[in-house]
Amino acid sequence: MIAASLALLVTTLLGLPIVRWSDPGAPISRTIGAAFLIGTGIVTLILLSLSLAGVAWSLTIFFAIAIVVEVAIFFITKSTPRPRPIFRATLLLFIPTIIILIAYARFATAVAPWELDFVDNWGLKGRVFALHGGIDFSFLRIGWYWWTHPDYPPLLPLMFDFVSLFSGGWEARWLGVFNVAFAVAAMLIVSSLIIEELESVAAGALAAFALVFLIATPWIGIADGPLVAFLLPGALMIRRRNITHGALLLGCGALCKNEGLAFIAAVAIGMLFDRELRPKILRLWPALAITAPWLIVRATEKLATDLAQGSVLTRVSEHFQHVETYALLLKYVGGRPMMWIGIALTVVVAARQWMRERFLLVAVLVQTCFYLVAYVVTPLDLAFHIRWSWDRLVWHVTPLVAFVAIVTALPLAMRVATAAPSGRGGAEAPLAPP
Repeated sequence: MIAASLALLVTTLLGLPIVRWSDPGAPISRTIGAAFLIGTGIVTLILLSLSLAGVAWSLTIFFAIAIVVEVAIFFITKSTPRPRPIFRATLLLFIPTIIILIAYARFATAVAPWELDFVDNWGLKGRVFALHGGIDFSFLRIGWYWWTHPDYPPLLPLMFDFVSLFSGGWEARWLGVFNVAFAVAAMLIVSSLIIEELESVAAGALAAFALVFLIATPWIGIADGPLVAFLLPGALMIRRRNITHGALLLGCGALCKNEGLAFIAAVAIGMLFDRELRPKILRLWPALAITAPWLIVRATEKLATDLAQGSVLTRVSEHFQHVETYALLLKYVGGRPMMWIGIALTVVVAARQWMRERFLLVAVLVQTCFYLVAYVVTPLDLAFHIRWSWDRLVWHVTPLVAFVAIVTALPLAMRVATAAPSGRGGAEAPLAPP
């Protein structure tokens, strides 16, 4: 646990200079959350660079390069205001959310990660790389064991390996702590944004409690939880018109899973539907710059992508002969019925406000279409693929939909709550602003 804690601390410190520049004046809670997320990207790129240079990993070499990188960032970025403090009284309203996160931490770290995808993919890569002292590209090129998805970006396995540098060897016991760290980081960012948007700490605390169940994902040791932690804050920062900061988060998300790269495209398309964001679409370049090194490595090392292997047209034809199988998409959709009913009700009562969120909604729609296309061209058995992945894919974008429901419905509820006491005497009271 000590090694994992040190890895989390160093990762957060590495991300602080960039965050203070890209999100100046943010509350300290949001700064810390974003610093950890962006710090994971820095750690990933440093370890990837060492592997490409043929240099064996060690803490000494890592810190030597990290110091150079941080000094360069310090001089490149301008001076920024200090992060705003968070008042202790504010924390009291978040106690229910904190309790949920503590329970989640107990769940995630009870034993070593147990998910099958950790055993045969994310954790396996981390173990092989740790024993090799760097990314073992010969292992990734093994044709017969394609279940590792060799083309998948390496952020999560490399974060596992970062812990091994502190512990002196591979140890999976406490790697579930990364799921907790990613969830906490995302909650710190999203809670801050909601409080500022609704201008109410109480409303922000209520929204945080609603979202924590979606951000703290149940799949421990695999990359879906970390991906949610990147996509949700990244998209919300762009919605807030902080394109650079959002692009940095999305770029790190693209280092986490291929779905993160697809989401950059989805966000770009969503920006085209927003009048204010449309002229700023080129400012997404940091997202592409961050993920470019891995894309180049993937191409030069000829790491196979399963969706593009074999005859795609033949697979499409075969799947369409069993089109009834796609009904499983309705059966295995993520979330609970009551949650989706609640979201649908907010559409009814706040339809006009939903229309104003076209950027996020278009991005979610496009990303969902990308996922559906994957099921059309999949080389796996269609029913098997849908059964064991669709709920996780839907979960990637569900927090964004839930966020829209919250920020459209809560202001209406606050207006009603404010107006109700004044209306009891019989006279009509004007609605208070949100």
